[in-house]
Amino acid sequence: MTKIYYVIGAVILIGLSAYMVGSLYAKEEAPEPIVEPPTPIIIKVDNVGCVIAEEPTLTYYVQTDTVRVSIECDSDILFNYLPAVAE
Repeated sequence: MTKIYYVIGAVILIGLSAYMVGSLYAKEEAPEPIVEPPTPIIIKVDNVGCVIAEEPTLTYYVQTDTVRVSIECDSDILFNYLPAVAE
C-alpha cells in the first residue's frame, strides 16, 4: 500500500475519535418545563357560559362579608339580556 492510504486512514481515525470524545463531553440541555394554562372556572348564567375575567377586579364588602368579582360571558348574554339600542 502506498502512504496516501495510511494518511487517509489516519485522518478518518482521528476524525472519528475526536467526534466520539466530543460527544462524551457534550452537555445535554434540559427540556423546558411545560406550563399549562390554568383551567378556567366556568360559571353558568341561565345556561350561558361565563368565566372569571383575565384580570378580575375583586371588591370586598366588610359589612356583609362578601366579595364581588367581574366575570366575562359569551355573546349570548348580550343578545338576550341587553335592550336594543335605537339608532
